[in-house]
Amino acid sequence: MEMFPHTATLFLLRRETERESFQSRTSWEAFVLRGVLLAEGQSVKRRTEGPEQSGGASLVIPLAVRAEDGRTGRTLRYLAPAAYKRLADRSGFWTAEAGPDCFFTAGQVLPEEDWPPEKLRQLLEKHGGSVYGVSKTELRDYGGLRHLTITGA
Repeated sequence: MEMFPHTATLFLLRRETERESFQSRTSWEAFVLRGVLLAEGQSVKRRTEGPEQSGGASLVIPLAVRAEDGRTGRTLRYLAPAAYKRLADRSGFWTAEAGPDCFFTAGQVLPEEDWPPEKLRQLLEKHGGSVYGVSKTELRDYGGLRHLTITGA
């Protein structure tokens, strides 16, 4: 049984340039995170910094979370963004970073394979549910609970 009751899906856009053709290519990855704590809406507050933007969300992800690849169902482990980017083969790992290429939504949401990466966020919003861009990530340890706290707007 998971520590927290929620499931969230985290999306990461990857922009890569092919070595031979120098063509830019964008793809998306989906990470299904089970056993997280997701607080949505105006009640989301930060104890140290005051209220967050209304309509935002806070996602608490224990590092021992049950994380799965959204396409294959394969179990994943967390890696910090810098370490994740250095990997040639990223299968088996997940990460989250602040910026326009990382966002999340409540529940297990798996888009169609043919959804274009550039329009993924808009298509997710159109098909129901709120989508939050990752505006801040913090790695924390409270009493032995190592976790990642993500703030979304």
